[in-house]
Amino acid sequence: YFISRKIYLISNAVDSFFSEREINDKKNKSHLRIWYEFSKKESSDYIARPDFKLRLYLEKTRKRLKLNFSNTSLSEENQNSLNSNKTTSDTSNEDKQISASLSLNIKETKRFKFSTHSGVRVGVPPNLFLRMKGTYRYNLHDWEFMARSEAFYYSKDGPGWTTNLNMTKPLMENLIFDFENFITWQGPKDLSYGHGFQLFYKINPQSTLTF
Repeated sequence: YFISRKIYLISNAVDSFFSEREINDKKNKSHLRIWYEFSKKESSDYIARPDFKLRLYLEKTRKRLKLNFSNTSLSEENQNSLNSNKTTSDTSNEDKQISASLSLNIKETKRFKFSTHSGVRVGVPPNLFLRMKGTYRYNLHDWEFMARSEAFYYSKDGPGWTTNLNMTKPLMENLIFDFENFITWQGPKDLSYGHGFQLFYKINPQSTLTF
């Protein structure tokens, strides 16, 4: 409870910097997620490591600004949801760094959204980054089509680019079918692509199973 109130206070204080809201510890949608990850692959060492992700919810400026803090590898930051699990299992502890970013929505309509993301991966020297992301959504009967393209640049690692073409459809009240296609280029020789499907089963508003 003490930690929750401090997180609410920090997010409301940051929100007040960009608006005229009062600084207090009133509950909002900010959250801190902490977990411990265990994994073992054939012919590799056993991995056990803690991870976290902090999201500060800015109630008055949320449509334009977002703040995020996480502990990820460079590959994890720039992967889509379909291959993020594999990327995480292939990541060593040494590859992970604290990352802080500020997102700004430049333009947002019912179907289109364009945003920029800037931040830093903490290290010596720090790895500054800038991302530009465009997303387009279109609904046809029960299907939702989503196209997303993102260009990024890291001061230490150079440029990259990723694109997703996804289709989702509710099969039941709590079951969603998702078909994804992706291609990601990062660095001179790092190119990955693929397609596949996932099922999302919503247990409650806070919990979801992925197959």
